[in-house]
Amino acid sequence: MIKYTSINKYLKYLSNEYKLTFCINDFTGFLLSDPNLMSVLQPYMIHKNPFCLYVKSNKTLYKKCYKMRDRILKKAEKAKDTFYGMCYCGVEEYVVPIIYDDNIIGVIYAGLFCTREDEATKRIKTVSKEYNMSNPLMLEKFKSTVRENRFDTKFITNVLEVLAEYIAHIYSTLLVSNKNLSEKNLKNRSGINYILSHAMEYIKQNYHSQILVKDIASFSHCSVSTLSHLFKKTLKISINSYINKIRIEHAKKFLIETDKSISEIAVNVGFNDPNYFSNTFSKLNGMSPSSFKNKYQSSIK
Repeated sequence: MIKYTSINKYLKYLSNEYKLTFCINDFTGFLLSDPNLMSVLQPYMIHKNPFCLYVKSNKTLYKKCYKMRDRILKKAEKAKDTFYGMCYCGVEEYVVPIIYDDNIIGVIYAGLFCTREDEATKRIKTVSKEYNMSNPLMLEKFKSTVRENRFDTKFITNVLEVLAEYIAHIYSTLLVSNKNLSEKNLKNRSGINYILSHAMEYIKQNYHSQILVKDIASFSHCSVSTLSHLFKKTLKISINSYINKIRIEHAKKFLIETDKSISEIAVNVGFNDPNYFSNTFSKLNGMSPSSFKNKYQSSIK
């Protein structure tokens, strides 16, 4: 059973109950030290809303968004408490520091808001002009992403401080088993985390279609060789194997929740060959798709 599922459940609850969007920045690379933790927090490791992803489709802005972490870290180190701010593209969020031993090891963002529309529009216009982005498209995606802020700092602190403390506790336990976390300069690990998170998000969004490694690399703004190396070294799995793993997880849901045929499900999750799908499914689960379907559907009845 995967550990840390309570974190995912809590963030899903807050998302559904209060319509908040979350992102967790890891300044030390500690998430890479525990595959279970990284798996659970993967949905929250980058800003993946349509507006931010469009902005980051520009390689320079992708890097600029990453470098914003340095400014956030400095402000968090100074504040040591929840604060509120607007990014260079007009998106507003609360930032809750994750503190261990008086050091900022990460932050939790909560948003996404717009309280100063004129200023946001001005910033978007400046960015679109300087980096040759579509201003109308940026504004369209921005307006569909942000919402009115009906929360205050005290509320955000109350609902997220306990999560920040829990993550800090996890970090303290990882320090015991992973000596690399005690090294002073871990920015490279954080950068690896950033690339992998975008790559995994691309796969998550496109699992049902044909996926080319070069497209994943382009989305993550790195070379194919770099991306392949990071998957094998950090996640201990090839890119294609990871893609198949994600597709099979979705296939399980189809098998349990629908009456679609095996061939239909294969196509729905991105496999062109039903036989290859069945072989891959059996290899990963120790049983055929039909056996899995019979086993789990019968347990539901």
